Parts: sequence; structure tokens; C-alpha cells
Amino acid sequence: MIYRSFSSAYTKNFASRLARRVTSAPRGKSASVLALHGELGAGKTTFVQGFLRALGVRQRITSPTFLIVRRYALAKRKSLNAKHGFTAAYHIDGYRLKRASELSSLGLKEIFGNPSHIVLVEWPQRLKRQLPRRAVRVEFHHGARESERRIIIKGKLNGRS
Repeated sequence: MIYRSFSSAYTKNFASRLARRVTSAPRGKSASVLALHGELGAGKTTFVQGFLRALGVRQRITSPTFLIVRRYALAKRKSLNAKHGFTAAYHIDGYRLKRASELSSLGLKEIFGNPSHIVLVEWPQRLKRQLPRRAVRVEFHHGARESERRIIIKGKLNGRS
């Protein structure tokens, strides 16, 4: 599926709609993982902001470039999460990683293994074998215009295309 965005507001809105699909899909035996691929400035963090807002996250959402992993508790409020019972969302940014082994102390196995987690991973290629095979690939590409982005989804959202 290919989507076009012409503003950060549209990208956030698209991410919000995708969050609805992810949270309403049947859950598997492990976390729901979206692997966000794209160049710097292609819209990955903007997408994460829209996605997490739809899950009820109200705090400031920034890329965890220096922290690598940021955890957001998902409260049972009037949000998508209240209906579907996810307990945490994780935003992982692999940009500064030199080796996947640097992640061993961050508990990725537990994060990826918990079906009540939603995980959004920027620069997933830096995580190599740590990333679950069934992660949904979301690609961000610059378009012909400065504000244009193409967003391509590859894979199934917990069993749904």
C-alpha cells in the first residue's frame, strides 16, 4: 500500500488511522512492531508522534536518539488503548547504534516478546537480528515536492494487510 502525504499534519493523521488498525487487529503472541525505514527528515518521528497521540500519549514525543529506547505507559483512558488493552508503547531509535550487541542491556527480547506492547522502531536496519521477522515495514520516501512524502506499508498488521 502506498500513501502520499503533503504535510506533517497529514502524516500524523495517517499514523493515527494506522494506530486504529493496529489496535483493532487480533493480537499475536508477541508485540506489535512497526519498523520505520527512511532517510533523515523523511517523516518517521512525525509519524510516531501521530501514532502515539492516537494511543493516548499526552507527554512530549521526541526521538530517543541518545536514549535509544523510550517507554510510554498506556493508561486506560478514552483512547484507542482503553478498548484494546495495550500496556506500553516503545519508541526505539537505532540511528546511533554501531553494533546490535549494544542493545542487549535494554531488554529488547522482553519488549518484543510481550503481546501487550506496541513498538515503533526507527532505523531498524541497525538492530539486525534483534528485530522480529513479522515486523510491519513502513517506508518513508521524499517526494517530488519538498513537503511531499510517500509512505509504503509492507507486511500484515497482526494478521491483516
